[in-house]
Amino acid sequence: MQVLSAIRAYLPHFLARGALPSARGDRSELAEVAPVGPIVTAYDEEHIDTYLRVLNAAQEGVEWREISRMVLRTDPDQDAERARQMFDSHLARAKWMTQHLLRVDLPDR
Repeated sequence: MQVLSAIRAYLPHFLARGALPSARGDRSELAEVAPVGPIVTAYDEEHIDTYLRVLNAAQEGVEWREISRMVLRTDPDQDAERARQMFDSHLARAKWMTQHLLRVDLPDR
C-alpha cells in the first residue's frame, strides 16, 4: 500500500511528539469535519490513527457506514448526514496527508 507507507514512515515522528493515543484510548473527540488547509494540524497529529484506520478500511472495500460505526464512532442509522460528513472529511484529510506528508517539518531528518 503506497498510500499508507507514507504515513507509516512518519509514525515515529508522531509517537515522539505524543500524537498517538495511549492504549487506554486517551484522545479528544473526533471533529464533525476534519481540518482542511495546507498544514498538518495538532488535530491531524492526534488523530493519525483514525486516518490510518479509515484509509485501511476504505481501501479494503469496507462500506462507509461500517467505517462510521467502528472507526468514527457515529451511527449512520441515527444521523446519516452527520456520519457521512465525518466519513467524507476524515477520508479526504487522510488522503491529503498521504500526499503531502513530505512537507511536515521533521527536525530529526
